[in-house]
Amino acid sequence: MAANLTLPNPPLTLEGAILPGWMPREFAIHYLQNECYFDSPLTAEQAEGIWQRYKAAVDNLPERPALAPQRLPLTAAENREAATYVNTLRARGATNVLEAIKVNVMECVAHQLIVVTERSQQYARQMRAPNGKIRHCLGLHAAPAAQQLQIAAAPNAVNVKIPHGEFVFTFLNPGGFAIQEMAKHITTTAFDQRLLLWAGYHRSFALMTNEYPEGMDRSLIALLTTDADFVLSPQSPNQGVRDMVRGLRPPLFADFFDERFCMRVRLRKKRCELQIRSQVVWFDAES
Repeated sequence: MAANLTLPNPPLTLEGAILPGWMPREFAIHYLQNECYFDSPLTAEQAEGIWQRYKAAVDNLPERPALAPQRLPLTAAENREAATYVNTLRARGATNVLEAIKVNVMECVAHQLIVVTERSQQYARQMRAPNGKIRHCLGLHAAPAAQQLQIAAAPNAVNVKIPHGEFVFTFLNPGGFAIQEMAKHITTTAFDQRLLLWAGYHRSFALMTNEYPEGMDRSLIALLTTDADFVLSPQSPNQGVRDMVRGLRPPLFADFFDERFCMRVRLRKKRCELQIRSQVVWFDAES
């Protein structure tokens, strides 16, 4: 009589796209083994073999000037929405916002090497109409029905279940604390005659999915900001990312649509918690 075999249930997964060739070796091997799901788990040697193949494609690229894309004129509707939004941000004290621009995002330098394409598909369906495209680029689209965040509290510790990672614990002026979702606009930063796509990768991918490769209009509206200045500076906490985007062969957003550089994967689905901790620290009194 054959023995009954109980196979483990596969984890929940989402469709994704990654650019392994620009990842550091150790990071790529760990990511492929632990953050991606394969029917047969990868050995370290198999993961390294995948990385080496994509790394070779990057190394064989000619040097890329990666110059910033040409700025395109905004339509009347785009200009109206963008001007109103920028003025609103400035009225709130957002000194990091310079202006709204319209560019072909495919020519932007990329620092984020992973996109959850399944998440982008949800955006894509809402960005086909011109008005939907404008509002999603600026983060003005209707948010999902408000949900009560689940909070687990203990002395000096609070855990908050959040729907995605773009939430922060912040101090409110004149007083108090809050858990706030960060701005949803697509964000760029200019440097070295290049333009870095800083935030908004999923909506940018959604737009290109709608219009690439048949469509001719691959432009989108983004805010030009100083948000990435520190990451691009000599004091950057991640010199690897700084060197990558300033290098001779930086990744471009278009590489997510090039099978030489992009690998389609199943990503292990994750959930987020915002974990807040406090402690009392003693110092020598000065008087």
